[in-house]
Amino acid sequence: MTGAGARLAVLVALALGGCRQRPSTGSAADSGAETGGEVVEADRQLLGTDFRISIADVPEERAHAGIEAAFAEVSRVERLLSSHVPTSDVSRINDAAGREPVVVSSETIALIEEAREVSDLSDGALDVSFAPLMSVWASVREDPPRIPTEEAIREALALVGYRRIVVDRDRHTVQLPVAGMRIGLGAIGKGYAVDKASEVLRQQGIASFIVGGGGDLYVQGSKRGVPWRLGIQHPRNRSALIGEISFRQPGAIVTSGDYERFVEVDGVRYHHIFDPRTGRSARGCSSVTLLAETATRADALATAVFVLGPEAGMRLVDRLPGVEAVIVDEALHVTMSPRLRGRVRLIEPL
Repeated sequence: MTGAGARLAVLVALALGGCRQRPSTGSAADSGAETGGEVVEADRQLLGTDFRISIADVPEERAHAGIEAAFAEVSRVERLLSSHVPTSDVSRINDAAGREPVVVSSETIALIEEAREVSDLSDGALDVSFAPLMSVWASVREDPPRIPTEEAIREALALVGYRRIVVDRDRHTVQLPVAGMRIGLGAIGKGYAVDKASEVLRQQGIASFIVGGGGDLYVQGSKRGVPWRLGIQHPRNRSALIGEISFRQPGAIVTSGDYERFVEVDGVRYHHIFDPRTGRSARGCSSVTLLAETATRADALATAVFVLGPEAGMRLVDRLPGVEAVIVDEALHVTMSPRLRGRVRLIEPL
């Protein structure tokens, strides 16, 4: 297992400890975790990553029914938002760039507007119109890797700008006014899918669960009264954690890191989290683990904080009520929100 799936395995394995209804993934995080009630879990590849749902303290048949309903909801969100689905709202918006507005769902409009709010809060560190940069930088994954030219980066940056996205709530339309503009909701869409799956579980009366998609998780309840504990992935060692966090209240935890999709060329790490202001991979952070009330919000903010860097990113976190973060910089120094002290146990040395 590689990429986001490996990270999710480490996080959830710690939470589950030895209380699985299927064999362990073999994560190093299994050892030492608390034991609780029976846990039923299942995995599914959705939205380009490994989704896992874990349910505690519910009869197995009921848990499996809840898991299937939750996965069905994630599939619905994928059909709505994925740029890899030709009929999705996002694909249709991109296909019509420079031509006409596109009628989309109220969910898509609400998600774009929430992303725009985080963009405003972060001075543009999050920008869902970043997708042209992905195309330009695809060459770095060729064999051999090829760094795009300055001219190519400038041309892509000319198509980036979230303020140019035209949203008409009355007509339920979204328009990209310039041909070649494209949006991608990867920095907020997985969090939204996690929240919607969690909502389905609550509607079915399931009170103790973890829903995870890649590094985006929502946690609720406990295992027979024992709080869930999650691990924070070490950004340079797949089998290690930098810390553990205990969840006594429902909430989301999302990690953005430079270790999921990257290549190194001449000692420089090129990864998938772009700074929309420079057109290049963001520098300063190795990982950002962000806690918030919803995974949607945490997903968007984790990307924004990563792009801002450790100091400016933590200043943003400190301004936002109910938001907390653990930031690991490129030198592997850890900065943590004061409100997290007592909840997070750091593991030394890094």
